[in-house]
Amino acid sequence: MIRACSLLLISLLIVVTSGCGNSTDKVEDNDWSAEGLKGKVKSVIERNFQAQSQSGNWGKGSAGQSYLVKNFDKNGFKQSENSYFVNDNSLYGRSTYEYDDGNLTKINRYGADNNKAGYDSLTERLGKIRPLKFDNYFVVPGETAKTGFTEMVWEGARVNETKRYDQNSRLISQSLSTYDENNHVAELKRETFGQNSTQTIRYTYLSYDDKGNWTSALKQIIGFNFQEIIERVYEYYAD
Repeated sequence: MIRACSLLLISLLIVVTSGCGNSTDKVEDNDWSAEGLKGKVKSVIERNFQAQSQSGNWGKGSAGQSYLVKNFDKNGFKQSENSYFVNDNSLYGRSTYEYDDGNLTKINRYGADNNKAGYDSLTERLGKIRPLKFDNYFVVPGETAKTGFTEMVWEGARVNETKRYDQNSRLISQSLSTYDENNHVAELKRETFGQNSTQTIRYTYLSYDDKGNWTSALKQIIGFNFQEIIERVYEYYAD
């Protein structure tokens, strides 16, 4: 359960890790904008495959062990983010989102057993879903333990810097993102200070749908023999 929760938290941070500077420019305050989605997206199904080089091109190999489903309401606010096992479609982990008068206040995290594993409480904001700071909590039976907090730096509707701290306000990791001309993440650099490790992830977008949303991408971890193909399928609300 803890591993599934950790993967979900990393996924969430990467999703909210997307632009520089505390800009107050007018932007659309919803998750469609924050995630660079075009059109009225109802849901996104994201699947990962091992990437294989075929005559100079990248092709799909075996599928990953889980896939991700994001669900949005008609106003572009994320309602849930669920991961399922590929082999039997059983729950791998999930997150739900709470709002107060349209303002994001809390992200709840659940493990594969569907028990609550932790949550992020939004304590400082720029807009409805644009946080400056999340306080992170890990839930164990009978108590709620604060584990630290996360701060983000935005430019418009994109976050380019995310810093994570422990409960003693010590910086434990930092992520920096850069974007391509379509406002999609081109490169993500992540540094973990306690482990003295740095990781650079690059994305190459291979195809798009008729709304302009990407449908396949190549993900590469620089310095490691790791490549995977990410595929997305979108469902849209009727206009």
